[in-house]
Amino acid sequence: PKKKEHCDFNSERACQDAAKIGPQTAEMFAFLFALPHPLQYLRRTQGWLRKVSTSKCSRQAMEYAATMALQHKNFRSNYVNDCAAYFDTGGLQRPTQTGAPKREPHTLYLQNDIAK
Repeated sequence: PKKKEHCDFNSERACQDAAKIGPQTAEMFAFLFALPHPLQYLRRTQGWLRKVSTSKCSRQAMEYAATMALQHKNFRSNYVNDCAAYFDTGGLQRPTQTGAPKREPHTLYLQNDIAK
């Protein structure tokens, strides 16, 4: 039964599984399967679905990666995987605000002042 299920994987099933992840992922899959040679994206989409189902990346990360892929029209596996990994490692968190270091006025030198 597992082999049969694996062999029965097709673009319709991929789109159904992508819709369970989120709307952006479903839109990305629909876009890929609407291109002239849709079967060339079947293994790629299967890998992305497997990453989510095995918890190697979160659903939110895949949604972010799909958003970035659609926005930049870049659907390479490495790009989507890197976007998802970036999201999962906290790359979208705002950095803490640290101001510029405080300096005394007499320690500031302009380039022309040093040459004198």
